[in-house]
Amino acid sequence: MEGLRPLFRYFELSGRSGRAEYWKFFVYVFMAELLAAFLEMGADMDVPAFTSAVWVVTTIPQFTATVRRLHDTDRSSWVMVWPAIAITIACLIVGFGQQASEYGEPTSPALALFALALLVGGAGYLLYLMIKAGDEHENRFGEPDNFVPASFAELRRKSRERTGAQAAPPQPTNDGHMTDALAQIERLGDLRAKGLLSDEEFASQKSAVLARI
Repeated sequence: MEGLRPLFRYFELSGRSGRAEYWKFFVYVFMAELLAAFLEMGADMDVPAFTSAVWVVTTIPQFTATVRRLHDTDRSSWVMVWPAIAITIACLIVGFGQQASEYGEPTSPALALFALALLVGGAGYLLYLMIKAGDEHENRFGEPDNFVPASFAELRRKSRERTGAQAAPPQPTNDGHMTDALAQIERLGDLRAKGLLSDEEFASQKSAVLARI
């Protein structure tokens, strides 16, 4: 299944991953975490063993899938650095603000708004990158990964080429005009040979015929 491919590309940081592969895997991981949480609640477990196991198994493939998703839009994985820094700073501000409030020191509204702006901006930009459509053609990270078998992809490429060739308008040609011009020049040559046209008249008429091609 396409949504499980990141598990088989566990440590693969090269290549590309399409939106379908990335978001299907995201949904599967979310469902697995919910199931693990329900099992822990049903078993009345004090230690979140199941959710921790899901997190350990899926953290690396989620990261590598994110890198390949960026490659699909012709972006390097370094693009994640600045949003990650913004989110980290926002979390630190919130954490320090909570600690300060425990000691009776209220958090500055301006600082809280700044943290919110960093959090929304960083997370929003990462979300935009993940939902952005990938390049349809080859980019510096390779061919598009659309999960189509090679034989089907080749058939689709040939079909597009045929469709493009059929849609292209026929190019006009001058073959008919050239044939008529040659026939007229031959008739003018016959008239000159019979003495009905002088050399000057023949040259003038010939130039006029060639100018109409």
